[in-house]
Amino acid sequence: VIAQQLTLYESHLFMNIPPNEFLNQCWLRSGKEKNAPNLLRAIDHFNLVGGWVKTMMVKSNKIKDRAILLKKIIQLAEVFVELNNFSGAMEVLAGLSNAAVSRLKKTWEALSDNSRESFEALGALMSAQSSFKVYRERLTRAPLPRLPYLGVYLSDLVFTDEGNSDITSGENLFNFEKCRLVAKIINEITSQQRVQYSYGVDPEFVDFITKEMKVVDDSSSYQMSLLAEPRAATSSANLTVERSPSTLNILSRLRTKS
Repeated sequence: VIAQQLTLYESHLFMNIPPNEFLNQCWLRSGKEKNAPNLLRAIDHFNLVGGWVKTMMVKSNKIKDRAILLKKIIQLAEVFVELNNFSGAMEVLAGLSNAAVSRLKKTWEALSDNSRESFEALGALMSAQSSFKVYRERLTRAPLPRLPYLGVYLSDLVFTDEGNSDITSGENLFNFEKCRLVAKIINEITSQQRVQYSYGVDPEFVDFITKEMKVVDDSSSYQMSLLAEPRAATSSANLTVERSPSTLNILSRLRTKS
């Protein structure tokens, strides 16, 4: 139910983003709140859920409770993937790969082999390796409705915009090829806005998302993590936990870049 309601909420955010908000990196530049309000709302929600996952994991001082919660969060990510909500899957991965969570060795060691394998499969699916090759291939095979991880598209748009001049070199002509490349990316995004998820909306869950989903900042969450499992008892867990900012914090960076 949680996965369905989050997916439905995130789908509404995604559906409300018009094509023009993906142009000219307007979500990064001066006036972004006016020029890309819907895209910024989607980005902020992504960061909210990732932060909520992180916060939930460091709030409890009991290893057993954290291990149970960790298992449930991984199961949530699995359902997201089943629902083709790749944005939700990355939200969970971002939260669990935060330094405050990934350092909780005893908690990760208490995880079952099945849950551990599920988490590693999630990391492999959403890995940034080869420009998110595995994820991109899975996304193209997934039927509608589906929710893409916007961070990949936003990075593609930034790369295309900054890597191609508006005017062709030597000929001093308008660069139509750049426009074609940008249009291709935006068309791929909007083609996924045509089919909506059909779940019924739970007003109480919407209130929870908008009013009760609390997040602790990274500095405070790391201190809470240290209280939960003191540093002296901590070493690297035997897990493949990808912490690369380019993978896990793309939306955060693209939202806050000045």
